[in-house]
Amino acid sequence: GDTGVLEKLAQPNIIDPSNQDVTFHQGATMERIRQMRDQKLLERIESKSLPAFKHKLNTLYTVRQGSNELKLLQEYLPDELDMSNNPLRRQAQLAIAAYKSGLAVSANMTIGGFDTHSDHDNRQFARLAQILGGMDFLMEEAGNQGVAENVVVMISSDFGRTPGYNDGNGKDHWSITSAMLMGPGIVGNRVVGETDAGHKAFNVNPSTLEPDEAGVRITPSHIHAALREHAGIEGHQVTSSFPLELDGGKMPLFG
Repeated sequence: GDTGVLEKLAQPNIIDPSNQDVTFHQGATMERIRQMRDQKLLERIESKSLPAFKHKLNTLYTVRQGSNELKLLQEYLPDELDMSNNPLRRQAQLAIAAYKSGLAVSANMTIGGFDTHSDHDNRQFARLAQILGGMDFLMEEAGNQGVAENVVVMISSDFGRTPGYNDGNGKDHWSITSAMLMGPGIVGNRVVGETDAGHKAFNVNPSTLEPDEAGVRITPSHIHAALREHAGIEGHQVTSSFPLELDGGKMPLFG
């Protein structure tokens, strides 16, 4: 919640960011410390044979080189982060600033409290209001930073809630969920797919997206394939490491 923390992380040799002249060590001393630290870490990386361990050490090395990037991030953050009771707003400020500064191309924003095994209606409605408010704030922030035309947002959950209530007026886990997507190039004001009164998903025709008993069920893989295509990375070599199983092939989910 305090951007001053980022400033201290970005300038570890500065005692007080408001006074750049007072440091813990002289410049030459800090350079010797940096060289020795890097040498020691690289020696540790070379001495390890387990790929997972080497990866973790490489990540540590990369993070330690990131102070200049943190300074860049700070240029695009507001002086004070949003400290309201909606954590999505604060996450939105960080995500958009990271994108604007060139440090990130994607971000995960999360909010909990949806596992409503009791008092479902009251708890869910309050959380849904936070999501909608958070997304509205996200797009407002993207507009303020001049990147709204580049931002694609997907809102989803890993599972849904049962169609009926349990004894505590709650709802339990259900294998059908939904997703909302918005952004440039995505046709809005429409719904793709549907369920019956018992929250069981209808199959859809993979070409027309209309309900079709002989069709296929929409899965997260279909959405991810559409996102890859939309982002222009469908044929990138990295995607070959993460193949998708697409029953019925790709679907024109975004219009």
